[in-house]
Amino acid sequence: MISLIEDMIEGVSRHLTSNDSLKYCDLTTVHGLTSQDRLEHPEIHSPYILITKNNDFLSVIEVQGSKSAFDERSFNNFISHLSSSLSNSFIESGHKLSVVFERDFTKNQEELNNVYKSQISAAERLQLDIKDLIADDARKIAAHYSRERAYIVLYTAKGLISKDEMKNEQAKAAAALKDIPRTRFSQNPVEFQLEGLKITHDAMLWRLVSMLQGDDETGMGLLVDVLDVKKAGAMMRQLMFRNSTSENWYPRTPFDRNLRAYGSGRKDNIDCLLPPRLNIQLMEGELEEDGGLIYCDGKYYGSISLELPPLHPVKFKQLFNAINRKIPYRVKYDFMGGGKKALFWPSFIMSFLRFLPSLGNIARDMDYVQAQSETDPAAIMAINFATWGDTRDEAKRNLASLTKSIEGWGVCGVSRTYGNPASALIASVPGLTTATPGALHYPPLSEGLRMLPFERPASPWHGSGNINFITLDGKLFPYQIASPLQEKFTDVITGVPGSGKSVLANRLNLSALFRADKKLPYLTIIDKGFSAKGIADLIYDELPADKRHLVASITLNNDEHHCINICDTQLGSRFLTQFEAVFLKQMLNAFCIDPATGQPPNAMAVDQIISRLVNSVYKSLAHTHAKPFKRNDPVVNEALRETGLEQELGEEWFEKASWWEVVDKLFARKRFHAATVAQRYAVPTIHDFIALVTDTTFATQYKDVTVDGRETVVAFISRCFKAAAADYSIFSGITVYDFSPETRIAILDMQNVLGDRTTPAGRLKSGIMYLFARQMAVRNYYLPQSADTFLPALPEQYRAYHRARISELSEEVKHTFYDECHNFDGIEFVQNALNTADLEDRKFNVRTAFSSQFLSHMPTSVLKTMNSLFMMRLSEGDEEHLKKLEITVPPEILRRFRQLPQGVYPDGSGTAFLGIFKTKRGLICHILKNTLGPKMLWALNSSAKDRSLRTTLYEELGTKKAREVLANKFPMGSASSIIDEMVMNQGGDSESEEESQTMATKLGKQLISEVRRGI
Repeated sequence: MISLIEDMIEGVSRHLTSNDSLKYCDLTTVHGLTSQDRLEHPEIHSPYILITKNNDFLSVIEVQGSKSAFDERSFNNFISHLSSSLSNSFIESGHKLSVVFERDFTKNQEELNNVYKSQISAAERLQLDIKDLIADDARKIAAHYSRERAYIVLYTAKGLISKDEMKNEQAKAAAALKDIPRTRFSQNPVEFQLEGLKITHDAMLWRLVSMLQGDDETGMGLLVDVLDVKKAGAMMRQLMFRNSTSENWYPRTPFDRNLRAYGSGRKDNIDCLLPPRLNIQLMEGELEEDGGLIYCDGKYYGSISLELPPLHPVKFKQLFNAINRKIPYRVKYDFMGGGKKALFWPSFIMSFLRFLPSLGNIARDMDYVQAQSETDPAAIMAINFATWGDTRDEAKRNLASLTKSIEGWGVCGVSRTYGNPASALIASVPGLTTATPGALHYPPLSEGLRMLPFERPASPWHGSGNINFITLDGKLFPYQIASPLQEKFTDVITGVPGSGKSVLANRLNLSALFRADKKLPYLTIIDKGFSAKGIADLIYDELPADKRHLVASITLNNDEHHCINICDTQLGSRFLTQFEAVFLKQMLNAFCIDPATGQPPNAMAVDQIISRLVNSVYKSLAHTHAKPFKRNDPVVNEALRETGLEQELGEEWFEKASWWEVVDKLFARKRFHAATVAQRYAVPTIHDFIALVTDTTFATQYKDVTVDGRETVVAFISRCFKAAAADYSIFSGITVYDFSPETRIAILDMQNVLGDRTTPAGRLKSGIMYLFARQMAVRNYYLPQSADTFLPALPEQYRAYHRARISELSEEVKHTFYDECHNFDGIEFVQNALNTADLEDRKFNVRTAFSSQFLSHMPTSVLKTMNSLFMMRLSEGDEEHLKKLEITVPPEILRRFRQLPQGVYPDGSGTAFLGIFKTKRGLICHILKNTLGPKMLWALNSSAKDRSLRTTLYEELGTKKAREVLANKFPMGSASSIIDEMVMNQGGDSESEEESQTMATKLGKQLISEVRRGI
């Protein structure tokens, strides 16, 4: 008696929800993973098949969207292929597809809180005070997109297995359950395990996934993922109970680890040992009917059924564009097989009535469907919508607006009347129930599929991006630089001046910080003309004072005050690493190049002699002819005094000592900076090469090798080296300026050292300078590559120091960015060096990015192997380049991109660009917008006029206040037009840099005055 009462109480408590909502959800338990599942799908770690109370199986597929933008032709081809592949499965009943799409502007902030969590965490780890900029970015993006979700649920009915097989399965289950106590409210998977049905379900599921993914080469397919039951269950609960479901909640199953008993156990019942059935876990909330609406978890819901289908073929994007972005809604398409059978009697009856004029059109439509069914089976289809609001009035307004949009979708008829509004709401959530409310329609399968939301753009970085773009029609598109989803880390950005190229480049470079772990990333920007000034100032200013030395920004000048010796070695190393040796030989060869031909005369002999010179000079200065120590550097002298070495070793030791010996002593006392300075005097300079090549012994060996039959090759090399020493003061002597060994972020401005691009000699000079700047920036990036030969050649005391550096460099992604690549376009030796490096960068965790006006400016192998392409505009010849690179972009997409407005959109939603990404999940191609908050725009702006204004405010108000003032006053991120107007009002020339700077300063002072007066 007591047991009976307990059962009654438990039964009532478990089912006591408003509208009997439990009965509408028919999910019971899950099918466990088999060994075959683990072998064939190692990416899935939890069960992925849910089971209903009728023993039907279902799985949920998350649809991110299309990998590449479809045009009309490619979409029709995709649907045609999908339809023909599915046709055999939809001739008879047994399988059901539910496709659900949801768009909800009110969930933007919740999504962005998760999306930007990694950026906030990175800023905190790096002690970078830019949370206000991140929040400003999030606010801006939130105003221009709406959160989207899409799912496909595949159902497989148990009726698909034969009666004999069913009997065998049931007998097997009965035998297994014979000695197991009963369960009433918990999951007993043994009761529902139909192995034959699982085979049938799996075959259909993975075939469907393959069909949806389409062609990886062209990108014409969808990004889809099969959800395990934890993710699927969490999704269902979150869509049903939007306010109260935790983002960390998921349903428990019998296959979870660490299951705990709960409740009071009885010997004839094991409910307390197993998790509750899925419907009990999922339908915990209450539903209340209120005047045709359903109140659930703080929201009022209304539902709409498509009563009359469109009069003519329509696509989802027409409906999507008609619905206001701020109206939340969900649409569910149900497709079932057996349409031909369902139409048999209506067709039979119509055959007798077709002579009636009013029924003629219907008869012809049914004839069409029947004729198509031989190759395109008639499907049973239902389409239902739901919308919601925080109040009854808001829900009714949304319902009215949504109804109007649906009715205009190919001229449809709708109904808001359901026998039970609660069942309609529950049925709109993917997977919660097998029920199909609303009117049924019988289109050819292909026409029904063409109405699905498969044209929505997708990002493969959903949930893992560190930078966020949006699509033209307002969908979030996360992106991650140096992503594991890409084989190589090579980015290319193209765009004419004023297209937004520099702002995008700065934003991508800034996102390197959000990918960093515990320290600032290694980031080098080789710039021309202060394009990176904004990012340099931003990072430097927002770091704590004790970390600002990690950021270095210099403008190179070709004089002895900026001298950086091209012959420097790693601390303590008497010899070059492999990478350093290659660079030095390239530089020395470049000194010998004839500008007219782009090659040294007698190039083979020159290369051989230079290789021998490099080996000889370093070997000589490391041992027999090591440079003697001199007391000529205050940093070294001070370190010797402070460490006590001066007194300890005595003057006699120093008189006989070499610079290398002093380096070793300082290093042993852990005075690494002083040791580095001392080493600058120990290593060779170009003058040591000149001395050796002019040495009589060396010259005699090559006296018979000539250049152009006149001058000996040794004399020619000597003359070229002397000319280089005179022409390039910046690297012809002992290093005066160098980055600290601790420098993580370096910006090198090349404005003052590049040659004239209109002359061969000028292009050669530019090439030499770019090669030099690259080496200066990245010489340490490739240290791990040389570890096997470099470490054993070091004196013992240096090995642990460099081993630690190599370990750190190996683990981190290093970033190099080259701006204005047209400056080394056509300079063969620079292009060759970059091509070689590009082919090896991925192995050494190096991301390289290139920016210029046209694709034709880029090194050839870079274009062939790039993985991310950002095109701000389509320039002449770009389409041909894309074809040569075998990058397939539908012509309609290129036409659409070409017709877009140039520059920033008037609504402030950003600047459009074409993004093309090669990933392990296929080619991704979409037109996107680079959307930034006004504060970030002002922080990264590279315009000379805006930079001048920003600098004026930075100096007087501080960085944060200055950005706040500028963002409020000029929310589009620029004051250039205002400055131009001020110049012209004074009768000046807006193109004059001096006049523009004067007015920018004047405008800045006006703004500062307003701030101080409290305006």
